[in-house]
Amino acid sequence: MNFDDIWSSIEKDKAQGSAAGIIRRRILPDACCDLFLGVEKPSNTRIFLLRVENGNIPAVKLLPQARGFEVRLLTLPDDPPGHSSVLLLQTNETFRDIFTSLTADVASHIAPTKDHKTAVEKFLARLKRWQQFLERSGPEGLGDEAQRGLFGELWFIRHYLLPMAGAQAVAAWTGPSMTAQDFQLPGLAVEVKTTTAKEHQKLPITGEKQLESSPQLRVFLFHLSLTAQRDTGMTLVELVDSVRALLASTPLSLSIFEDALLALGYLDAHANRYAHPGYLIREHHFCEVKDDFPRIVGDDLRDGVGDVAYSVSVAACLPYEVKESEFLSILQACQT
Repeated sequence: MNFDDIWSSIEKDKAQGSAAGIIRRRILPDACCDLFLGVEKPSNTRIFLLRVENGNIPAVKLLPQARGFEVRLLTLPDDPPGHSSVLLLQTNETFRDIFTSLTADVASHIAPTKDHKTAVEKFLARLKRWQQFLERSGPEGLGDEAQRGLFGELWFIRHYLLPMAGAQAVAAWTGPSMTAQDFQLPGLAVEVKTTTAKEHQKLPITGEKQLESSPQLRVFLFHLSLTAQRDTGMTLVELVDSVRALLASTPLSLSIFEDALLALGYLDAHANRYAHPGYLIREHHFCEVKDDFPRIVGDDLRDGVGDVAYSVSVAACLPYEVKESEFLSILQACQT
């Protein structure tokens, strides 16, 4: 079902006595509640509409609002007795692609529900997830640095985490939830840094906790050095799709993965923007963060100092490099 095609068709129609100037068409007829795509005339504002029993209408204070969309509660003239409508409206044309992805995601989570209460809960939960996305991302998609950073984390998942720990280990990808390190497993944390510079490579470090280890937690810094090429190498889109393929047989892990992509600002709607460049792997290193590793940690800071950001040269990290086989043994031990 292509939501854009449905909306485009409705936009060509003229309002003929439609309630509140809204023309709508029902979608997913097997869902437990009535779901519609609609257009508010004469502005042609795109709408996703959910009709539920009044006892399940959410309180106004629970309705999420964000750039690009808003939520309204209405009782439309043709709503059955005891029912009202929850309207999700696109409020900015710049966000059209995102709104299409948003509504398709919301609808896919509502469709399997068995009652109106659960349908509304899913509706609000997905909107809150998209609200977080819109707070961190814009309608234009990921910038170059964010693309490279995501590529590095996915490369680590694809080449190390999944082969060693299986699909369920995708839950260890905690960076999208704003944890100190990108990956957290029992007794082990990994921070991934991705660069494309050829010489004098520096790694940005955010916060005094990012490289903070302890007797209970071994921390590794994984550095991935890339060469960006327009017509060769693996693209970000190809890497995303390859991880999805590996997770296809485990729906829960795939769902966790998709939510992580969304939290980081990756949308399939922007895939054409990520078709170039491709990336070739130049080199990679595993360095254990311990002893006199170049870093700033909490004990180094005076009272009142926070929000620390600094850089570390790759050359200064290499004395702490461990062999790939050693790191894999450590990763394997975390699973037993």
